[in-house]
Amino acid sequence: MVTSMKRAQLTLLLAAAIPLVAQSTFAQATSAQATYTTFGSGCNGSGGVPQLAAVPGNMPVIGRDFDVELSNIGAGVLNVPFGVLGFQNVSLGGIPLPFDATSIGMTGCTLYIDHRVVYPLANQGGIANWTFPIPASDGLIGVPFFQQGFVLDAAANPFGLVVTNAGQGTFGAPVPGVVTETFDSSAQLDLDRSAADWISGSATFFNVGGDGRHGDFDYTAGTYDATNDEWVFDTAVGWIGDEQATSTVDNPAGRYQFTKFEVPAGITVRFVGPFPAIIRVCGSCDIAGSLLGSGRDVAVFPQPGSESLSGVLGQAGAFGGPGGGAGGAGGDQCDGTGDLPNNDGRDGDDMSVPAGHAYAGSAIGTAGNGSEMFPTDGLASSIVFNVFSYSGMAGNGGGGGGYRTAGGSGEVIETGRAGADPTPVPQPAIPTAGGSAFPVFPIVGTSVLDHLTLGGSGGGGGGSHTFYRRFFMAGAGGAGGGGVTAFRAGRSFLLASGARIDVSGGAGYQQQTVSGIGGTYPACGGGGSGGTCVVQCGTSNLTLQGLINTRGGLGGENNLVGPLFMGHNRAGNGADGLYRFEATGVVDTSQAVLLPAPDGNSTAILSDQDDMVGFTSKFYATGLDDAPTYTHYEIVATIDGVPTTFSDDPAVGIPALPGAAIQAWFQGQDVDATTGIPDDSQSPTQWYRAVSQNAGIPSLHDGQRTGFRFSIRADNTVASSIFINEASVHFEN
Repeated sequence: MVTSMKRAQLTLLLAAAIPLVAQSTFAQATSAQATYTTFGSGCNGSGGVPQLAAVPGNMPVIGRDFDVELSNIGAGVLNVPFGVLGFQNVSLGGIPLPFDATSIGMTGCTLYIDHRVVYPLANQGGIANWTFPIPASDGLIGVPFFQQGFVLDAAANPFGLVVTNAGQGTFGAPVPGVVTETFDSSAQLDLDRSAADWISGSATFFNVGGDGRHGDFDYTAGTYDATNDEWVFDTAVGWIGDEQATSTVDNPAGRYQFTKFEVPAGITVRFVGPFPAIIRVCGSCDIAGSLLGSGRDVAVFPQPGSESLSGVLGQAGAFGGPGGGAGGAGGDQCDGTGDLPNNDGRDGDDMSVPAGHAYAGSAIGTAGNGSEMFPTDGLASSIVFNVFSYSGMAGNGGGGGGYRTAGGSGEVIETGRAGADPTPVPQPAIPTAGGSAFPVFPIVGTSVLDHLTLGGSGGGGGGSHTFYRRFFMAGAGGAGGGGVTAFRAGRSFLLASGARIDVSGGAGYQQQTVSGIGGTYPACGGGGSGGTCVVQCGTSNLTLQGLINTRGGLGGENNLVGPLFMGHNRAGNGADGLYRFEATGVVDTSQAVLLPAPDGNSTAILSDQDDMVGFTSKFYATGLDDAPTYTHYEIVATIDGVPTTFSDDPAVGIPALPGAAIQAWFQGQDVDATTGIPDDSQSPTQWYRAVSQNAGIPSLHDGQRTGFRFSIRADNTVASSIFINEASVHFEN
C-alpha cells in the first residue's frame, strides 16, 4: 500500500526528475501510448531467482498509479526488498550498462539501469508490491523509464545483495474508449432474462417480471427427495443465487425474483413451507416437467394396540402446500371414562390470505371441522357390540376444507354390522360440516396477484371411535390444503405438453376391504381444499399445453363391503381451488387440461404492474487484450417525460442507485477483442453498482476484465414513465 506521505514524496521526486530526464541519454518516444516490457534476468537468491513483472491490467499512464510486483525474493525477515527507478540504461555513474556485478561480489548478478529514485518495499511472504503514482504531467508523455528490483540476501553471495530482471516502459497519456448501446435493436439484449424490448432507440420495460435479483432458477439448488424423485424448495429458507444473481444470498420469504425459470422434462420440483411461492421471472418461464405445490395426503394410520387402552394420540394432520393450511389432527384415543376435548378431531387450518385482504374475515371458518368422538359421551359402557363382540359404531369423518365452495361433510353411510345380525347400531345424529366457502370475486384492490394469493384450507381430523374394535381408537388426521404457486413472467410463459402444475388439496386415507376383524379403521380425515395457481405474463406469449390441477382432495373413507362384515363412513371432500391466467392479449386455454373446468374468471387481460422490472444485456467487448481502466458509465433516460442522465461520475449525472428511477448493475467478463465471444472457461465477476475505480464502492474496474454486461431496472414506485435512450461505459487504456 502506498501511504499518503510516500505518495507525495514519490510524486515530487518524479516531478523533479522531469527536467533531468531531458538531459538524459535516450531516444524520445514519438507515441503518446503507454508501454511496458521486461528484459534481462535476475540472479539466484535464497528464494530462487527474483522476478520483476507489471501487475496485469495496468500500464504507466500519467495521473495514475503503476503497479509492479517482485516475486521469489525469499520470505526471511532479513530479505529486505527495494526498487530502483531510472531514466536510461546506458551508464551508471560512468560505468557502461549492463554491468556484470560478479566482480564486486554479486555473483551472477547484472545491473541494467541507472539509479534516480530508490524506493523501499515491504516483503509479504516472498513477494513485494511496488506501487508508484505517476504525476499528471504532460511533460512525462513519451518519456521512457526503467526499473529493477534489489533484495538484501546475506546467504546469496559475498556482497549480500541480489537483483531481479529489469523493466522498461514509456509514460503515456490515457487512451479513451467507450462502448455505447443505442437500443436500436435487440441484438445485444438477453431476451430470456429481460422484461423489456429494445427498439427504435429506446428500451421499454414490460409491466411485470420483477428485478431478477436471484439470478436463474436452478432446480438442483433444492433438496433432493430420493423417495419421491423430487427437488424440494422450502419458502422459509433463504436463496443462494448463481452468477446471474445480483443478490447472491437472500431470504425472500417465498417471493422469488429470477432472471430465467426452467423445469426440464422429467424433473419434478416441489415448493413447500409457510409462505406462498410467488415467482417473478424477468424473461422466459418454461415448464416441461412437473411443478408441485399440492397439499399432502394422509398416510395410513395403523393402531395394533387399540383393542384396549394404550394412550394412542391422534394422527397429526398433513402439511399444506406452500402457504396452504395443514389438516387437523385426529382425536386422541378415549380412555372410556368420559369425553375429553382432545378426543374429538381437530379443525384444519383456515385459508391463508394476505394482510389487509378485502375479504380477510371470510377466511375464518373455511377449514374442515374435526369430527366428534363417537359414542359422544366417551363411556365404555355406551359401546354397542355385535354377536362377535366387536362394535359397529362408526363416527363421522372430518369435514373437507372450503374454498370456492363449502367443503364436503363427513358422515356415516352405513353403520357397521355383522351379516344378518339384527342388533341395532347407533350412529352420529348429524354429519360433520365442511369448511365454509370463500368469496373470491369481485377482485378488490390494485393488485390482482395480491388478491388471489390464497392458500387452501386443511381438512378436519377424525374423532376417536370404536368402528370394528372392542375399544376406542385414535382418529386419523385431515389432509393439507393446496398451496399457492404464482408466476409473473416478463417475456414469456410456457407450460409444455405433458407438463403439469399441481396445487390440488391433499386426500384423506382411503380403504375398502371385504374383511373387518383385525383391520384398523380410524375415523378418517377430511380432504384439503385446492390451492391457487396464478400466471401473469408481460406480453401475449402465454402458452398453456399441459395440466393445471387445483381440485380439492378426496376425504378419507372406510368401506367394508362384507359379506360377513359391513359398514361405511367417510370424511368430506375438499373444495376446488382456483387458477387465473392473465396476459396482454387473450389467453388461449383450449390446449390445456384444466381441473376443474374453466369459468368466466379464469382468464383476463393483465392490469398489474411490478414495483420494479429489469433487463440484462449480453456481454460487450472493449476491443482490448488487457483490462482497461474503467472511468464511468452514462445512462441517458427519459423519466416522466424529462431527459435525465445517470452516472457514477458526479460531473456527468446522478447515480443509478436505490431511490432513483432506475438502478444499474455491471458485471465483468473477459471477451475476445476480435470475435466478441465471452471466455466461458471462467466465471464472470460479481455484479457491481458502479464502473469507476473512483466510485468509492466496489466497481467494474475492480474485476479487471476486458468486457462487461449491464442490467438496468426501472423503479415504478419512483416514476410512472421510464425509457432508456442510451447507455455507455467509458474507459481508458
